Amino acid sequence: MVVSQKVILALSGGVDSAIAAYYLKRDGCDVLGVYFDFWKHKPVEDSVVKTRIKNAAEKIGIPLLILDRKDYFYKSVIEPFILGLESGETPNPCVQCNPLVKFRLLSEIAEKEGAQFIATGHYARVIYHDENGYELYQGVDKTKDQSYVLAYLDQEILSKLILPLGNSYKSENILIANKSGLDAYISKESQDLCFVDSSQYKHFVMESVEKWTKSGPIFDFEGNKLGEHGGLIQYTIGQRKGIRISAPEPYYVARKDLSRNALIVGKLTELGLDHFYTQDIQWINKEPVFPLTCDVKIRYRAKPVMCTVNMKDGTSAEVKTFIDIKDLTPGQYAVFLEGERVLGAGRITEVGSRDHI
Repeated sequence: MVVSQKVILALSGGVDSAIAAYYLKRDGCDVLGVYFDFWKHKPVEDSVVKTRIKNAAEKIGIPLLILDRKDYFYKSVIEPFILGLESGETPNPCVQCNPLVKFRLLSEIAEKEGAQFIATGHYARVIYHDENGYELYQGVDKTKDQSYVLAYLDQEILSKLILPLGNSYKSENILIANKSGLDAYISKESQDLCFVDSSQYKHFVMESVEKWTKSGPIFDFEGNKLGEHGGLIQYTIGQRKGIRISAPEPYYVARKDLSRNALIVGKLTELGLDHFYTQDIQWINKEPVFPLTCDVKIRYRAKPVMCTVNMKDGTSAEVKTFIDIKDLTPGQYAVFLEGERVLGAGRITEVGSRDHI
């Protein structure tokens, strides 16, 4: 920890960012908390959240800056997210938002305020090595590790980033929040997407992307029509819920056929593909030697699997996994790992196919 240095910290209203501020303040840092007022689908509790954050900052003993960045967030995050939905993908906005929006804004404030460092409450670690520069590692609490959503951070951001929670466990941080009295001002968990409540997600996508809300046929791998779906926008690869087809074994979403507005489903034993393609690959340190054998995570909560990466050009690659993956999804990100170290990431644009689908 760097003591007696000025740090710009992103506060969200949750326990993680509040405890990160608590640790930094405890260790002697001059902390400025910043709450970004981003666009939200139904911002019914905005005033409650802001009051909670103000009270938490006061309890910790740090100044707070509240900045309205709704328009910037909508253009940088929401518009690309909707475009991804319209193209039939299941986009992950957080991986792009962190380097392009959140950390960019934090860096701009740090420069304006003369601060040496920026910080967040993510569970991940930044470690410096003479040969490779700044490296990103998973957090020690593997149940809360958030390195996946930080995989697009570059050397410039990592060089000034402090992650106070990287070596801690969520359970101990909740205990500290309770003992310090911070629990009265913060929520224990953050929602998956900051701009829409999980209970409102289906409504949000249905009203945002009208073209895929129309019903259409459901087919199995052999081309047999099994029923009707309620709009492709409601489904993602690997999903079981919402198919509503009576069968001895449950069906899962295998693919969305946009040309026919059709949903392709299969039994769990029928799912699984072992290769996919990525674009916009970025490596945190120097580009590795190819073919590269490493681990890959294809979703935030997915387990890493071993794979081989072959670059097709400077920013795209073909990835071959050692085992079949049942929920490969265009729009999500492939994050490449060497043990606990994050090597880089790329956006999944195309998945392998089965001849009979």
